Amino acid sequence: MAWKRPGIHLLLLLVNLCFGFVLTVPFYRAMMADLGHSLMGETLSRGFDPAWFSEFTFKHPLFLETMGSLILPAAIGYVFLWSILSGGILEVFKPDGEGRWSRRFSAGLARHGLPFFRLTLIASALYLATYWVL
Repeated sequence: MAWKRPGIHLLLLLVNLCFGFVLTVPFYRAMMADLGHSLMGETLSRGFDPAWFSEFTFKHPLFLETMGSLILPAAIGYVFLWSILSGGILEVFKPDGEGRWSRRFSAGLARHGLPFFRLTLIASALYLATYWVL
């Protein structure tokens, strides 16, 4: 059944690639500024070098803090975006559905997106309350 709807798979792949691109570009630019086309870049292509990473963090002390402040909001946004997209996905893969996947996806977003978002908010609040208590 899933192979009959390649459009939805492409849409979800594009969403994932966009989030990956947003988080990967700063890492790539920082590493290219540090490495350029040096031999260390070739060494890192074969495996991780802890000595290089300690030197990198020494040369760029705020980089990891800056990336941490980017990763956390992106991860939270990713979870909430997927909670909304789940409504459309649920509608597309419903067994008795008829019609184009794009129309069904839009209808599923309209019908199930907000309830799924609220469910994610409630679950996040309960998770945070449990996390802070323990």
